[in-house]
Order: sequence, then structure tokens, then C-alpha cells
Amino acid sequence: MSSSTSNNIKIRLATKDDHDLILDCFRKWYWPEEPLSVGFQIKTPSFVEEETFSSIPEKGLSLIAFETKNNENNLNDDNGAGGGNNQTNDDSNNEIPIGFLVNGLSYPNLGLELHNKFKDLGCKRMMALLNLIDVIDKKEDIFKKFSTEKTFNLISVAVSPEYRGKNIGYRLFERAFQMAKTLGFKIANVDCSSYYSAKIAEKCKMQLIAEIAYTEHKDSDGNQIFKPPPPHTHMKRYAKIL
Repeated sequence: MSSSTSNNIKIRLATKDDHDLILDCFRKWYWPEEPLSVGFQIKTPSFVEEETFSSIPEKGLSLIAFETKNNENNLNDDNGAGGGNNQTNDDSNNEIPIGFLVNGLSYPNLGLELHNKFKDLGCKRMMALLNLIDVIDKKEDIFKKFSTEKTFNLISVAVSPEYRGKNIGYRLFERAFQMAKTLGFKIANVDCSSYYSAKIAEKCKMQLIAEIAYTEHKDSDGNQIFKPPPPHTHMKRYAKIL
């Protein structure tokens, strides 16, 4: 799939070569502010959690947003001695990553598979997240609601702080919908733990199908499990018919 470009902002598919880039972006933009990360007793993701999220783009469904900078100083003079000027057309060195959207395939048994994986690995953060998603699943089974065996799942979105408020997240969502439709998906969905990602979903006219307040989600002792800072108050599930 070709890149999606508007002015000097470009969106392209992530590849396995972007593993370290995606991981770095998760560490800088996502986990330090993600409500279920900062609102949980364990603040730091485990190695397994990092590798799980940063390896998803290798499946070819995720997107990266870049700003391309025009290099006005790309004329090379051969030792400054009249050797001729050679202008380079390689834009790769001028691409600055500004956002990402990790996407994947979702299907009915995925939750059980993830539970088994992370339970065996003893990853408490991921188990807590999966248990919250189980609560959402019980409120509304997306597969039954839309009579489908698979959905295009928007998993994690983050934008560099300097570029927030410039519709980067919205453009990543819209590009994901276009890609999902091209690939034959009928439904796209996203579980928004953040107030801001929920606003993007609503701007994209996604349908709210289930939600839970963090104050209502408690452990067996009656203690609130996730305590994110304002304005994050709910986990919300959205869906879109493509």
C-alpha cells in the first residue's frame, strides 16, 4: 500500500524493520501517559509486554506518521573545490516520526489465547488489562452484535506531544479504516482507555457500543484496580461498519 500524504505529513505501513522505532515511540509517547499504565500499581511494562506490542506492526496492518523536512543544505561540493553539486533525492534521512497506530486482527478466541499467554508469563499488568477487556466483552460481544468472525482492531495510538491537536490521530484512524475496507473487513473496532482516543473515535463517527467507569472496576477486595488521572474516567468500546 502506498503512503498517504498531506502537505509534509506522510502516513505509511509499518514493517518489521520499524520494530525499534515503534518500541522507542511506545516508551516516549505511549506508556508514560496511557491511562491504564499510569493508573495501575505497576507503572513499568515488562519486557514481554514491550515485545508483544512493538512486534504487532510486523504483521503488516499498523501505521506510522512522519513529517518530512526539506533539506536545504543537501548540496554536496567535492571538498569545496569545484567538483560539481550533487543533489540527493533520499527523503528517508529527513523523516521525523510523529505518531503511530498499532492495528491487528481480532477474533472470538483471541482473548482466551492472550489470557493463557500472559498468565503463564506472570505479567500482572497485561492480565489486569485483559480482565478489564473481559468486562467490556460481557457488556457487548462485538462479534455477535455484527455477525462477524473477525474485526480490524485499532489497538494503540500515540502522537508526539509537539504534534498533538493537529489531527494526526484522526488521520491515522481514517487511513486504518480505508486499509481495513480494502482488505475485506466489515467492522473496525477500538477499545479507548483514554479520553483523547475516545474523542478521535467519535470524530471518526464510530459507534459507542460499551463502556465501563474505572471507579466501577474493582478487585475481589473491593479496591479500584485502575486509577488514571483526569480526564480519563472510562474504558469505551467503539465500532464502525466499513
